[in-house]
Amino acid sequence: MDDILNGIRVAAMPNATQYAYIQYVITRCEGDAKVMEKMGSEVKSLKEFFNVEDELMNMVSKTDLLTAQITSVGNERKKLFQSYKKAVDGLTGIPQEDKRKAANNLQKHLATYKINNYAQLDKKTGVYVNFVKDLQTDLKADVELLGLTSFVDGFNDKTEQIRTLIDQRDEENAKVTKQAMNIARKNVENAYLKLKKRLNAYIEIEGFEQYSSFINPINKKIERLKREALRPHKRKQADDKKNDTTDKAKDAKTSGKGKTGKEHKPADTTSNNDGKTELHPSADTQQPSATEQPQSAEPKQDAPKDTNEPKQDTTPQSGEPEPMKPAQ
Repeated sequence: MDDILNGIRVAAMPNATQYAYIQYVITRCEGDAKVMEKMGSEVKSLKEFFNVEDELMNMVSKTDLLTAQITSVGNERKKLFQSYKKAVDGLTGIPQEDKRKAANNLQKHLATYKINNYAQLDKKTGVYVNFVKDLQTDLKADVELLGLTSFVDGFNDKTEQIRTLIDQRDEENAKVTKQAMNIARKNVENAYLKLKKRLNAYIEIEGFEQYSSFINPINKKIERLKREALRPHKRKQADDKKNDTTDKAKDAKTSGKGKTGKEHKPADTTSNNDGKTELHPSADTQQPSATEQPQSAEPKQDAPKDTNEPKQDTTPQSGEPEPMKPAQ
């Protein structure tokens, strides 16, 4: 292993993989006195660009955290609403006429808003704001008579929490754009390649052994990343190619075509004078056997002979022994 960035592109890595790998390289550089002495400026540049990317990724993580908080508070509000609705439905059958009337008023209020807790977040939040406002003003007396004030306070508290979290998330999302993230990653990649180029130049001058303790662990990490983080994509491509080849073979087989794309013609059969059936392969499939001897160019006996061609005398000369025939 005599080269850093051993057959791998930083730009091809997923965000989290690239982040962890560059952080590891910077740590290795800063822990090697010889590298910092020879390539300190390149390491510094790489770290500066990495810090920019790190800040952007922290913003992304923060928006994810805010989203999780919004979901959690929303679930609490949904449970509170379900409990409130059951309480109002139960109070509509209470014996006291004034309380029964108040419960009917709250039930009509619920039917008017038809709150859907699975609706879009902003739309749902806006509905809750108006819903709670009615309970705190026009229906306040009915709520207090039935002892449901804690529900209304809970609605108001959860709704305000969600509104605040939504605003915070929007502000964080405005700071992180796809373009900004792409630029940050590109800067990190370029700085990394400059470090690699400078390192390889020193290897050519001073020899690999001077930097082997720094390079070998990084290349080992690269091998693991290629095997665990990047190879699944290549394996999927290989599987897709294999499946495609299999499908084509099946199609060729079902359509009666072979590898050459020609249809296989059935062999012709005829009967000879003995009543036996003789098999005559078609012209497309007939091929000479490996053991079949080539046909003699000598004309057949019943064919007319060329009178101009001299005959070859095969009779042994007098006094000469007859040549022996090979054993059959």
